[in-house]
Amino acid sequence: ELNDIRNGTPQQELLQHLMDAFAATGDFETSAKIALRREKDMGPWLGGFALRSAARAQAEAGQLESTLKWIGGIEDPLPRSLALAGAAEGASKRARHLTK
Repeated sequence: ELNDIRNGTPQQELLQHLMDAFAATGDFETSAKIALRREKDMGPWLGGFALRSAARAQAEAGQLESTLKWIGGIEDPLPRSLALAGAAEGASKRARHLTK
């Protein structure tokens, strides 16, 4: 069942792999949609880490503005802060790679 709170269930692992695959192909919109669904299924704490992962990948690809747009729609402060942390990580990693 997708609303199982425990992290690492087969369903949640599959959804994480799907998120990563969509992000790897540049489909950040679908990756973010899956992350938002996982946050609803898993709750703000564990689900927030899915949002963080999606935001990190998108920001690292140079789409920080688009990332911040969907993060702005997250009302709960806990998952929003985790997503913002991911965006910051991705933007920072991108900046480090561009300056090398």
